[in-house]
Amino acid sequence: MIDGTSPTITPETINEPWVAEFVQMLDCNDPKDLRIEEAYALKLKHMPEILYKYRRFDDNGHALKNLEENTIWLSSPKVYNDPFECVECSDAEQILAFISRKKEHFEKTVEKFSQKYNLDVDTVEQMRREKDPAMAFAQHVFLKEGKKTEEIEAFFSVLEKSKKKEIERAARYFNEKKTELLRLCSFCKTKDSVLMWSHYTQEHKGFCIEYDVGKLPREDFFIRMLYPVIYCTGLYDSTKHRLKILENNGVFNNIYFVMTSMRKALGWHYEQEWRLALNHGLMDKDENFSFAPISAVYLGCKIDPKNKDKVLAICARKKIPVFQAETSLDKYELAFKKVAA
Repeated sequence: MIDGTSPTITPETINEPWVAEFVQMLDCNDPKDLRIEEAYALKLKHMPEILYKYRRFDDNGHALKNLEENTIWLSSPKVYNDPFECVECSDAEQILAFISRKKEHFEKTVEKFSQKYNLDVDTVEQMRREKDPAMAFAQHVFLKEGKKTEEIEAFFSVLEKSKKKEIERAARYFNEKKTELLRLCSFCKTKDSVLMWSHYTQEHKGFCIEYDVGKLPREDFFIRMLYPVIYCTGLYDSTKHRLKILENNGVFNNIYFVMTSMRKALGWHYEQEWRLALNHGLMDKDENFSFAPISAVYLGCKIDPKNKDKVLAICARKKIPVFQAETSLDKYELAFKKVAA
């Protein structure tokens, strides 16, 4: 009997257990702690031998060209259908506090105003020990100028809101620029997802390419750049990396950019995605690249006969087996019937 309930979807029930260990090896704060080769070896143990790419027929014929030339298109995440692609968040309070505590920031302020406001050594030292030395200094200056407590509090309230807005503006700008630098190509672990056929093949009118990733050399560049997507409830928190950038004047673990590309909201879990993710500096534009051997092609159950003939002609030349999708008569499932060797 069907009771109308479905299993609870959580990151723990969706993501494979090894992925957490994989991320831990790469998502460290200090580049010296990276365990890249260990992470790569772990990934190889669990990486699918076969990956699928769902395609629609586009006006410019790009999908057919990729099939003909055995290429894949790597593009900026800005063109993807998820507005949260590669987006990260950070703790503005921690970042503001760190900036305020930076020695050079405080010392420059003290040097500039110490004589004017007659700051003695003991007062300055007490300010240094405060959680926010710059704020402590400003408060001291206001009191020296005879400002009322309520005036000082009002000023700091406005200043705090202004700084938070600036941090938020900078975060949006950073996310925008980062997505311009990354290049992605998405794949799926399965060929029979009804939703994937619906969303990415123009309602089952397209086709699906099967790539034999297992035939690529283990040291192949694209094998190294393939990552499993993690489905989770929160954005990637980059606070520790942002602080590291401020602390080390730009020296940080830039693999964390790729970590942001591995995360998607729980609602996307049906995609069962693996993706190529190329970090900034590896590509400066969207373009095609040769990929793994194509081992089969699957036609959508609503494919137009003319488009079907185009795919069959290409596959005949390349000796690629072709299968036709059909809807089951008694289940919400697709079946595939071989139509060409």
